[in-house]
Amino acid sequence: MRSYPELPWQGGAGFELGSSVRTAIGRRLVGFAVALSILLGLSAGRLAACDILFLTKLGNENEYRVDDTAIVKVTILLTHNNCPENIQEVEYECQGLEIIGATKWKAKTPDQYVRLLKCRITGTEDVTLHVRRACEKEGVYGSIQLNVVQE
Repeated sequence: MRSYPELPWQGGAGFELGSSVRTAIGRRLVGFAVALSILLGLSAGRLAACDILFLTKLGNENEYRVDDTAIVKVTILLTHNNCPENIQEVEYECQGLEIIGATKWKAKTPDQYVRLLKCRITGTEDVTLHVRRACEKEGVYGSIQLNVVQE
């Protein structure tokens, strides 16, 4: 009769995994935890307030002088599917500039609205456009500061 070596779970010995098996399981658990964290982070971000994005005609390197005209593209991204607030209820506050013209809000997608604002620079310091949208689901605030050079 042949005799076989005793297996780890026989004879009262505890079952032990080899180091390579422990490493593989550890990597999978860490990978799962990272993926879960990313998914929860992305979904939590979409549940938060809406977003406001700004872009100037000159891009991010915007340098203006007093009496220059700046075109500011305002994009509002709605994160709630059934937002009760009208897009027309957006409020603007100007520091060192005045809005002299604007396009109507245009819906790019059901949750993305875009508007162009034509602004005249009137100040030399802290030239900022503030945009607010009140909403019972948190609302949103954003601002863009324009760089004014003095002659």
